[in-house]
Amino acid sequence: MEPHLLSVSSSKTDIIETQYPTISNVNAVQRRNARHAASCRSATSRHRRPIGNTDNNPTFMRYLHVVNGDCAAQVLARALSVAGRDDEVVCLRDDLAIGPIDQIDDAPHARASFWQNVLASDDAALASAFDTEVASIQALARSEFEVVVWHGRSAGDQLALRRVAFHLRSMPDRFNEVGLTLQELDPSSVGPGGQTAVALYSTDILRARLPTIAPVSMLRMSRLALEWQELKRVSSEVRHLSTHTIVGGSFCDIDAQIIERLDPVWQALPPFVRSIMDAHTGFYATDTLIDWRIRELVSMGTVAIRGDGQTREICRMHISVDSE
Repeated sequence: MEPHLLSVSSSKTDIIETQYPTISNVNAVQRRNARHAASCRSATSRHRRPIGNTDNNPTFMRYLHVVNGDCAAQVLARALSVAGRDDEVVCLRDDLAIGPIDQIDDAPHARASFWQNVLASDDAALASAFDTEVASIQALARSEFEVVVWHGRSAGDQLALRRVAFHLRSMPDRFNEVGLTLQELDPSSVGPGGQTAVALYSTDILRARLPTIAPVSMLRMSRLALEWQELKRVSSEVRHLSTHTIVGGSFCDIDAQIIERLDPVWQALPPFVRSIMDAHTGFYATDTLIDWRIRELVSMGTVAIRGDGQTREICRMHISVDSE
């Protein structure tokens, strides 16, 4: 499947129970905070276990590693293999930066319908893919293993982090993260606006970061989970990362950018699509997304397309698109 689509689910418990603990879970909160403080003080915490083969290291900590996208999953799997670890990598494929998400955790078929429109496909397997994604996050919550979310500075990675935080909110002791920095990434790989994503880092960098897996504090986890709830409630068409905040936008913003960059003369479509992708600094705009918005503009009579494949051309409608 071309775009980022696939894995997560939801609990009906109100998130306020995590943010404002009741008497019944005060002890759990105290244990969580004590563990987090200890991990910050001691280099011998469970998150500083030596890297090596689990058979030779009985104290080795096992994790479920969660990443956003197939490419990220592949590079992390290689890093784990080189480190002699056989931890499972859980790949979340849904590009959460675009499309409605209000029902994403309860009725994933609505999300599948959106992607079918974007892909101009009625493939029934698409709906099944979203069911699989929901099931995989439900499995995270049921598992006995610690969960670690790897993330970079991109809307997709940050949204995945918030979504997992929401689903693990009733078991904060198992929630960990590795936040990759801009400084660790080859400058040539940095995305528009300084964006980074796990998929862009080398195997060596990810392997070196394995000992830095760290627990997420209860306060931070509660904030991330609450942000996910609010993002679902608003359900913007597009979600951008601005500094450390996710902000909403609309497809109209993308459409306006497409129209502004077009003249009433024909130009090659592939480089034009790339220029639009590079212009978006708040999220990784894929060619799939831009192609879809162009199709929508064609259907509205705003732009025109001619040719096939890599020879396709585009222009803004102006009197006659047949003129050379």
